[in-house]
Amino acid sequence: MEEKEIKNQQKEEIQFFALSIVFSLMIILIGLFFILRPMVDNISSNQVELKNLEAEAKYLEDKLQIIKDLEGKFESLKQVRVLAEAAIPNNSAEENLLVQVQNIGSASGVIISSFKKEETPLAIASDNFKESGENQIGNFQQFSPQAPAAQQSVSLATYSFSLEIQGKYSGIKSFLANLENNIRPIFINSVNIQRMAGASETVQATISGKTYYFK
Repeated sequence: MEEKEIKNQQKEEIQFFALSIVFSLMIILIGLFFILRPMVDNISSNQVELKNLEAEAKYLEDKLQIIKDLEGKFESLKQVRVLAEAAIPNNSAEENLLVQVQNIGSASGVIISSFKKEETPLAIASDNFKESGENQIGNFQQFSPQAPAAQQSVSLATYSFSLEIQGKYSGIKSFLANLENNIRPIFINSVNIQRMAGASETVQATISGKTYYFK
């Protein structure tokens, strides 16, 4: 009888111990849940924020690439503008023209002995680039009574000049070719070549030409 009671008591103790362990595990799990839940939520929030930051970084990279492309185009347009202003300046740029002619003369092996401006007729009208009695050379701007005054006042004027050069005949030919191929459009109206007295290989050329500028 006593043996049976001892077994029952041991059984109850084992059951109590098992329940205690289960209860302790439940308490631990509940505690871990309340402790880990904010951490899990924080991790999820950080992941969402990270994705947003990655999307924003990608957006900024695309914008940066667009800015770089625009900077490249802007630099290209600046170079085009510089060339355009060198070709047809906003004034007669007589000093620059003289420097260009002198550089062409040096490169061609001839000497510039004289350079002077000649009086020119009326400026070319801005709507069709025409000069009196000359052919049309291109459209500059469509003139209209409704156009702003600043646009209507723009015109393309002619700068006529004459110069005398000395050198060999081959140098004269090279000078004329280089003059017409210059970045500033120069048109040669006439060339008069004469052999210089006492110089068998040296000739003198009198050249009449014209160029254009915005007025």
